[in-house]
Amino acid sequence: GGDFNEKEYRASRSCKSQLMTISAFICVIQIGVMIATIQMGGYAPRSENPMIGPPATTLVRFGAKEAALIVDEAQWWRLVSPIMVHAGILHILPNVAIQLRVGGYLNLVYGSWKWFWIYLVSGVFGEMMSCLFIPGSVGVGSSGALMGMLSSWIVWIVFRWKKIPPQCKRQRNCQLGIVAASIVITLGTSFSPNVDWGAHFGGAVQGVLWGIILLGSELDNFRNKVLVRVAAVSVSAVLFGYSLYYMVARLNPPTSSLDYWRDNDWN
Repeated sequence: GGDFNEKEYRASRSCKSQLMTISAFICVIQIGVMIATIQMGGYAPRSENPMIGPPATTLVRFGAKEAALIVDEAQWWRLVSPIMVHAGILHILPNVAIQLRVGGYLNLVYGSWKWFWIYLVSGVFGEMMSCLFIPGSVGVGSSGALMGMLSSWIVWIVFRWKKIPPQCKRQRNCQLGIVAASIVITLGTSFSPNVDWGAHFGGAVQGVLWGIILLGSELDNFRNKVLVRVAAVSVSAVLFGYSLYYMVARLNPPTSSLDYWRDNDWN
């Protein structure tokens, strides 16, 4: 049980440590950005933004995903910045809650750099999928990054299946059930209005792949470690490569808003 005590048990018991993680720091930035967007843009009518937040124009100025600006204006930083921007109070509250509790725990369990890379890569690929499948929408939120974080947790649980002491197996099974149900429910409701299903699915896929790559050290068999990592790196590289190619060479996002942004950007 020493390995379990060193990793899962210590992380789950230390709320103070969870609040001193990169995950918690990102939450602080996201809350700050939310306050700034409302301060600048005010509250949009609920018919326009049901999340109790600013209008879409303000969100775009703060870095929301807008495929036309990414592809036609080469604003590639918009694949990262939407992770820090949220549509409104009802949008940010559940995301920050998950990130503080689950994110803080996993940040301690994985180690900071592994957690952050899974979170970031999942978020970026989620925005790419959003551009490919929903190119006409303005997209914000850390949901893709959170989906990647949750799906990587399943990989962690599976890889450490036999390392959990007998008295903690019920807790492990409960964790697996909760995280699996959370992912299924989130993906199942991803096609609701105003929900970015592209970001959800993209984040979940890369979370599994990078969970395998970075958490594969938990496997005992050396051959299995190498095989699963090589396979996951290959699939991730192909998905990123083809998605980037498609965005650059073939994607034709709606350009109706481009003239507006060119005339009004940052004014």
